[in-house]
Amino acid sequence: METLHIKRVEELNALAVTVLSKLTEARVEGLATVLAISGDLGAGKTTFMQAFAKQLHIEETVISPTYVIMKKYDIDETDVEVFESLIHIDAYRIEHIDEMRVLRFEEILAEKDTIICIEWAEKLQELLPKHTVFMNIEIQGETKRTFTIN
Repeated sequence: METLHIKRVEELNALAVTVLSKLTEARVEGLATVLAISGDLGAGKTTFMQAFAKQLHIEETVISPTYVIMKKYDIDETDVEVFESLIHIDAYRIEHIDEMRVLRFEEILAEKDTIICIEWAEKLQELLPKHTVFMNIEIQGETKRTFTIN
């Protein structure tokens, strides 16, 4: 388990590098790699995702897919060697786990060389694979956040 205290948005870039490294280590050949992100409303889940997408050289603006639930981005850079796409899921509006069938979640989990980042992942806990990396964000004040990764 690793705990990091972030006081400025600029510090998220270093955190994103750390998370990408952990995801690379957790990678299982032939399956998607999952980052389960939890934290209160306004904790910084989407802000983290924006910094993370930059580390993957995704130039498209990353916003929370709250209403569309899921958004996919291609990773074209050769220096991100092991991953080809990023799927960003916001489970905030998911009321029942069966709603993930419509999104073909099981098939998405089988997409090799893919990173799946799930905001509000606690709603999908029973669907997450064993090799999931978990990140929790706690609000510690107006600008300070504590990120726990395991």
